[in-house]
Amino acid sequence: MKKFLLLPTLLLAACAPAAAPKGPFAAGDVFTLTGTTKNKEAVSQTITLRDSGERDRGGDWDYDADGAAPHSAQFTINGEQDFVAVVDVAEVLGGSSDARVIGCLAIPSGPGWRSAEGFLLKETVAGLEALKERLESQPKGAAFRTLVEGAGDCKITRQ
Repeated sequence: MKKFLLLPTLLLAACAPAAAPKGPFAAGDVFTLTGTTKNKEAVSQTITLRDSGERDRGGDWDYDADGAAPHSAQFTINGEQDFVAVVDVAEVLGGSSDARVIGCLAIPSGPGWRSAEGFLLKETVAGLEALKERLESQPKGAAFRTLVEGAGDCKITRQ
């Protein structure tokens, strides 16, 4: 009798949908991005996540965010939470011909991190496309060196 009752329970459990993975952050979480560009220009802005994130096939979590303007930023963190990238295109959305994109690539200490330091880029779209082409044409070590040489410093802090 016990085996007979156990079988339907096992079948129901096997058919139940698996819970979707939960991202490390939630809509409304706030981060501060501060830093100085290579040209000594100060950058300071607040990034507010607009959603609970979407996990891509590689295990990274991508979040839409408000940066200097609504819907202007993207916040991405890898599954191990030891690499985070924030990109804000607010100036580009404004339509200025000399508009620049702000990007911070930082290295947190893993789950539970409060702040992470990294490299700050503030570049025109054309400048970023040229940088991307240079980076793709170089071996990893040389590409990293090229990135660092053109970058300032940034810090992302969880509020």
